[in-house]
Amino acid sequence: MRPVIALLGAGLVALGIVTLGYVTWLGWVNIVLGAFTFLEAMFAERAGRAGSTGIQTFVGIASLALWIIALATNAPNWAAWLNFVIGIAVLLVTYGVLARTGGRGTPTSGPQL
Repeated sequence: MRPVIALLGAGLVALGIVTLGYVTWLGWVNIVLGAFTFLEAMFAERAGRAGSTGIQTFVGIASLALWIIALATNAPNWAAWLNFVIGIAVLLVTYGVLARTGGRGTPTSGPQL
């Protein structure tokens, strides 16, 4: 299980539930993406690294696309920008930027220069 990706998936589901009261289509898309992300994080070992990376990349890019579409359709700004934040976070975690630094900005492993 990948706990950070699972947490981001749960965040997308929570965002979707809150957004349902404002923009129904955006709420449902967030719920579906979040459930997809959460399930992928639970079964990441079965998918393998390549399959897992592809799914997470799709979710990150889809969330960024939702950010642009939400801004263009006058959805609430907070919902649009939270999609942006989650999309960037998923892509950063997927490609190991946060994993390598431990979230502190300094490498946790590797050569020390």
